[in-house]
Amino acid sequence: MSYTYASYDAAGARVEVGAFIQEVVETGGTCTLVLNRGEASAQARSTAVPDASSTACGALSIPASDLAPGAWDGFVTYESRTSNGRSDDFVVVVP
Repeated sequence: MSYTYASYDAAGARVEVGAFIQEVVETGGTCTLVLNRGEASAQARSTAVPDASSTACGALSIPASDLAPGAWDGFVTYESRTSNGRSDDFVVVVP
C-alpha cells in the first residue's frame, strides 16, 4: 500500500491524504487515515474503488478543527475480506 500525497490544505482547512493499493483490484475494501500526535489521535475512513491495476482510496481528509497545531504522524491502512495493508509513515504539519 502506498500514499501518493499527504499535506495540509489551507484553502479547505484540512489535512488531506491520497493512497492506493498496488496490484489489488477489488471492491468492498475500507481505507483508514490515522493521524497521531502524542496522546491525540484522529481518523478518517473511505470506501476504496477499483481502477485498471490498483484499488484507490481517493482523498481522505480530517478537518483542521479536529487537529491541534503541530506535526502529526500518520499512515493509511486498507482492509477487505481478502486483502490488507499499511502505508509507510508520513508527517503532516498543521499550522
